[in-house]
Amino acid sequence: MKNIIPIILLLCLSFGSHAQNRYQWVLDLAKDQGIQLQQLQQEREAAMYTIQSTPILDQPEIEFGHFWGAPTEIGNRWDLSVSQTFPFPTTWVHEAKARKLEAESSQLHYDVETQQLLGEIQQLCCNLVYCNAAVKIYSRCATTSQEIAETYAKRMEAGDCNILEFNRAQMDFATQQSKLNKALAEQASLLQQLQLVAPNESVSFTQDQYEPIVLPDFETLLSDIKQYDSRYAYFAGQEALAQEEVKVAQSQWLPDLSLGYASETVTGEAFRGVTIGARLNLWNNRNKTRTAKASLSAIQSSTTTNEQQLHNYYASLYQKALSLQENLQKLQQTYQSNNSLALLKKALDAGEISLEQYLLSVDCYNDAELSILETQHDLEETYLRLMVIK
Repeated sequence: MKNIIPIILLLCLSFGSHAQNRYQWVLDLAKDQGIQLQQLQQEREAAMYTIQSTPILDQPEIEFGHFWGAPTEIGNRWDLSVSQTFPFPTTWVHEAKARKLEAESSQLHYDVETQQLLGEIQQLCCNLVYCNAAVKIYSRCATTSQEIAETYAKRMEAGDCNILEFNRAQMDFATQQSKLNKALAEQASLLQQLQLVAPNESVSFTQDQYEPIVLPDFETLLSDIKQYDSRYAYFAGQEALAQEEVKVAQSQWLPDLSLGYASETVTGEAFRGVTIGARLNLWNNRNKTRTAKASLSAIQSSTTTNEQQLHNYYASLYQKALSLQENLQKLQQTYQSNNSLALLKKALDAGEISLEQYLLSVDCYNDAELSILETQHDLEETYLRLMVIK
């Protein structure tokens, strides 16, 4: 029993780690220090303030009047009135709901942009893993090629090889070194881009292997996508907002009400009391309901189209991922069962094969290894687009 508990804990931790986003530590840095995310947050706050600053009530009205009497014996008159106009309670309720939905829509729009930005950071990490692995391959190739070039330089001095073999060895070393330098330059560029994620902290990214990928069935995956992809919630929020705006437009046919206080003072007399009024919306609400309904219809149609496009997008990505997985498995099996790089080097050192034969064979193996790496990169890139950031 004592041995079972640590195993269960280990399995729980393992499951929890797989449930996290890939490259989670980089995403955490972006959330804590990322300038772009901070800018998005500031834009969201500005949008929220704009929504909150839009008044539902009209400004209260205060009116004061001082009138001189004629003849002067009747005295002067002072008038004071304070009134507040407000929409019919039904309209008030719908406008408040619409404002709340507008604020939620603003938040969802921010969530969509945040997910897109974090997805770009994930893609950057994916490219860095590929670049790190490529640098590792090219470094090995350059090192081996340098050893061969130095060996043939010594053999040339000793008169043990001809000029053609010497030149071939030197050209191969120059080619391999050029490939390595190009990969190193690309690696440096990607690291500079990654540094922008957390400009206040030195970021080091040394991962050179992709984590294993296990794809669930598509229906399970799609259910998870609909839960976490903010675009689905944003589309639904836009439709809910449009529906509420139709209700607002319909309710605005109801009269606006006003409530106030008024006083009138003349010599020896004073009148004070409450005023109640209503304003009929006969002209300024014309065609507003039709406009709101047309806007709702357009948004509903757009939502249906967008959701179908997202479904097709994820379905195509899923099929691509399955195809890449199958292709990768075949490539790895073929490479592992036919890899004889070590034997080639021994054969070259023993003089059993020529330098040209060795270089052609090594290029074939290197191309196969790079092809595997490129397929892994494409699979990882596709997988990242499928697995929505949570």
